[in-house]
Amino acid sequence: MHSVVETPTFATAADRAGLTESMLGRVIDAVAAEPRGGKPALEIEGLYLLVLRRTETGAEEDVEVLHYFAGDDIPVFLLDIAFIGEPLSLTKRQRVELAETLSEIAPQYRASVRAKVVEFKSKPNG
Repeated sequence: MHSVVETPTFATAADRAGLTESMLGRVIDAVAAEPRGGKPALEIEGLYLLVLRRTETGAEEDVEVLHYFAGDDIPVFLLDIAFIGEPLSLTKRQRVELAETLSEIAPQYRASVRAKVVEFKSKPNG
């Protein structure tokens, strides 16, 4: 199981979609259990689109979850969620910007963890 981070964009989209806590839990559990779940998305390495069935509203609907997985040593990032049929399409420029942003996540996360470890080790035991 992997840790999962909800980005602010994902949280906003989940609220807009009316996701219940139960469905949000299913999304997190599915992505945590299989971070490479779904199909590769937008020709961006580590970006996946996972389709899940949403049934808690009484009507069965599929939702698409866009998430990013960069390695076993960092969390999976939930990026967006939409109902099937709602476009998750991006312009070419937006895809390039997204790819650039995502390529920075893993190095920045790893550097942050290293800095915290150094900080923790430098504190006297007390």
